[in-house]
Amino acid sequence: MYKIERWPEKYRDDNAAMLFTPIFAVMMIDMVLTIFQQPAKYWLVGFENSREDNMIGRWLLETHPLVFIYAFLIYLIITHLCITHFKPLYRFAAIIGLLIGHVPAAMGRLDTVFEAALLHNIPKGTAIERDLIFTIDMALIIYFSLWMAKTLEKYINGIKKRGIEKT
Repeated sequence: MYKIERWPEKYRDDNAAMLFTPIFAVMMIDMVLTIFQQPAKYWLVGFENSREDNMIGRWLLETHPLVFIYAFLIYLIITHLCITHFKPLYRFAAIIGLLIGHVPAAMGRLDTVFEAALLHNIPKGTAIERDLIFTIDMALIIYFSLWMAKTLEKYINGIKKRGIEKT
């Protein structure tokens, strides 16, 4: 019991919260676009007409969009606590898992936005359209990767400055 009581303060690292920022951005893009890109049938006919690949997300959306939003906010809080309170190895595993799970989902949702906003004059299904969407996706993945790398660099430099190296 003593170990469980001491665990939060033993591994707590307030500077690890900076690692959550890029992940938070990707997760929020994913959540907001998931809500706003539901088909008209979802809003007019019934919530059972949701469009979501994740089975938990689909079940939450079919229950009610507010249930999906509240559950996602709880998920954000739990993720933040995991990143700030886990051992460093588990912290980085959680970060990688979240990025692997949410970046492709957010990119898929952003593709629809880019098609509507930027590519409306380009014929659908052409090689140019595919190439432009691929280029935009790669640019965003590189951007999020660089943002995460810079954040990790700041975090590691902060650990070195403080002289605290927890394992």
